[in-house]
Amino acid sequence: MLRQTEIDSSVFGTADNHHKNIKRRYVFEILYGLYDPEAAGLRERLREVTTELNALTADADTLERILASSAFSSRAQLEAERSQTEQQLAHTYAAGQDLSGELNTLTTAHLRAQVSDADAELAKIDTAIHAETTAAANLRSLHDQLIAQSRRLTRALVAERLLNDFEFHTCPRCGSAVPERGDDDTCRLCLQTPPTSPSPAALAAEQDRVIEQVAETGQLIERSGKRLDDLQVARTSRADRRRSLGAELDRAMATYVTDQTDRIRSQAAEQARLEEHLRRIDDALSLHTRLQGQADSVAKLEREKGRLNDLIDASRRDTPGVAARLKELEKSFEKILRAFDAPRFDDRPGSYIDRKTYLPVVDGRGFMDLQSQGVEVLVNVAHVLAHQQVALDDDTIPLPNLLIIDGISSNVGHEGVDLHRLRKMYTTLYNAASDDLQIIVTDNDPPPITGIHKALELSDTDRFVPGASSLFPRDGVEPAEAGGDASQETLY
Repeated sequence: MLRQTEIDSSVFGTADNHHKNIKRRYVFEILYGLYDPEAAGLRERLREVTTELNALTADADTLERILASSAFSSRAQLEAERSQTEQQLAHTYAAGQDLSGELNTLTTAHLRAQVSDADAELAKIDTAIHAETTAAANLRSLHDQLIAQSRRLTRALVAERLLNDFEFHTCPRCGSAVPERGDDDTCRLCLQTPPTSPSPAALAAEQDRVIEQVAETGQLIERSGKRLDDLQVARTSRADRRRSLGAELDRAMATYVTDQTDRIRSQAAEQARLEEHLRRIDDALSLHTRLQGQADSVAKLEREKGRLNDLIDASRRDTPGVAARLKELEKSFEKILRAFDAPRFDDRPGSYIDRKTYLPVVDGRGFMDLQSQGVEVLVNVAHVLAHQQVALDDDTIPLPNLLIIDGISSNVGHEGVDLHRLRKMYTTLYNAASDDLQIIVTDNDPPPITGIHKALELSDTDRFVPGASSLFPRDGVEPAEAGGDASQETLY
């Protein structure tokens, strides 16, 4: 199918539409016996390599433009400037350490040590408070568990005393009297031996032990609470001392630091400036490193691309049957071009199909080099018609025998030699159509030759396509007369 928007450009094998062309290439290779699974895998890998290569090349070009337009275009200059900046930054760090040594006088050193000791004591007390709080919470949980266990033991003792001698004399289900049966060791009702239960003495002993544990746990909880109170008091005292030491240290430092404020600010600003400049140099050097890595990757991909192309060329099959089919396609293509009276060139007479790109070549010029819209249309139509004719003569090429062409005259022309060629095209298409090959042409202008069946004519005022049955009645009988529904008719 040749659509009007691509009748002069989208010939089989066109490289500007890869997603459509790759499918056409596979179909061509399968139809003509050229398909090789190994070569198909190589081409797929070649496509991936080409895509990655194009992306890397574009990225490398962008990086080169960015670096060329900046102050960091020279890698050698960047490395020298980085070394110099590191030396200046090291000198600034050393000056800062000297200033810190000057600030660390004997008076402030003693106060700093006391502040550090106070902080350590506060941290130690906070750790002890946390541990004691956790222990108290565990003791309270144990206390609640022991009380619950004591209550369960109390209920067991009460049940043992009150329900131990309970016996059924009346059946709880039917109300009948239960006869005397069994012995002292079996249940009178179910005649089974009752399970052994703890003796009241054992339950009482366990109850006393649990009560003692409850009392001991309560004492532990009380002692833990006292320790928490003592720790809180100690922490408050240490915190007050820490605040007092901090205020004394601030007063001791205030007079000396005030005199050094301008010096400290200047040194800090210089250090920040050098660090920022060093980061910028490192970023620029990383771009140069990335650019060098991309150049290595591009070279590697170029070698891979060449290797794949060599493997693909070596894997092309040229069996006698395939060669005969391609030769027949080229003969038919040349014959149709002659029938169209297409313009020819004197470079290298003769037309053929390129074995690598599968593009038609006319007199040594590839399809992309024809540089004439009308000639491209003639070559494109001749190309698809040649495929149809070869498929009709060769049963091993299962090409669907349907050809749809849209917009011939709008691309070829309407006057002079263009009209002559347009008539030649319609005449060739008319002669090629048969019961085995259906050719449908849609055009804005009427056919320039007679004898062509006009299935449908549309206009600006009548754009709707009627049902197919109304166009092609069966044996001269309308669909309604044939007993069928017009909406069910199908046009082939």
